[in-house]
Amino acid sequence: LTPELHVVTLADVEEGQYLDLSCQIVSMARVDEVCVLFQVWDGTKPAEPFRQADLETLSLDQRADLAQKVKGHLVDVFIYDNHVKAALKFKPGDFVKICNLHVPKFKPPDDAPDPSDGLVEFVLHKGTSFGRGLMALSADDPDLKDMKSTMKQVIETSNTAEESTSKQASKQPSRELLMADDVPPPLKRAKTLENSTANDDLQENLDSGAPEVDSNVQIGNSNVQKRNNKGTGKGSGVLQKDSIMQKDSNVQEGNSTTKGKDNIGKENSIVLESDSSVTKRKSTMQKKSRTFQKEDRAVQEKESVVQEGESNRRGGDSVVPAEGSLVG
Repeated sequence: LTPELHVVTLADVEEGQYLDLSCQIVSMARVDEVCVLFQVWDGTKPAEPFRQADLETLSLDQRADLAQKVKGHLVDVFIYDNHVKAALKFKPGDFVKICNLHVPKFKPPDDAPDPSDGLVEFVLHKGTSFGRGLMALSADDPDLKDMKSTMKQVIETSNTAEESTSKQASKQPSRELLMADDVPPPLKRAKTLENSTANDDLQENLDSGAPEVDSNVQIGNSNVQKRNNKGTGKGSGVLQKDSIMQKDSNVQEGNSTTKGKDNIGKENSIVLESDSSVTKRKSTMQKKSRTFQKEDRAVQEKESVVQEGESNRRGGDSVVPAEGSLVG
């Protein structure tokens, strides 16, 4: 019996049918010496669940851009025996007519791990009976024009979906921006408390007074008052705690003034220590000078006594008679 052939689309396929399928090759791979895999589509979705190849074990040659857009429209066609040589002459992207393609129920091996009930498979058996084989579609083939029109609609729909997804993704704020903007209130309160403590320290330092840095503190207070647009009246120029807490920038400037005050105080302390050391050194030198003066006076007194003794001795010698002058 000659099987009845129908030129149908994948959407019209039924189990046990033989058909001539006009399609486009999207991917292909050499399964083994007697089998080649074609992944094809014709612009329609398969009506029957079908056997799929284990792609992990295959080296797949494909049109990757097209494969992404036509997911859900592809079927796996297994080409056997004498048709392998002809199949390897095609490449992904080519349009082909698979003549006398069989759609039997798939019978998995006895040791198959997963059940395959209800699946069909697309098989081009060996032989050339009933025109069985592969044929490249010419540009003027009447089936090609209608098929390309259907394929174009599928690709346009896929492109529109991709653009919509891309726009939605671009409108969503990134996680990094959300995390940066979402500052927990407890951190803010902790910061305010820290600034408040700094303000208390600032007031204590200002009230205690330090003559050597009063002018700097007053300048800092004046700057803070200008930022707050509030006058302090005739007071001492010391800012109130609640006024400083209203603006962190004013607090920071006050804190900076306090640091400046501390630095100046340290520098003045160093200068005072240096002056004290100089004073001590001067006092020591003065004591040594007085000691030297005392020693000089003592030496001078000794020299005077010696001179006086010499003078007396010389006077005594002048009154002693010369030897033999008293002998009569």
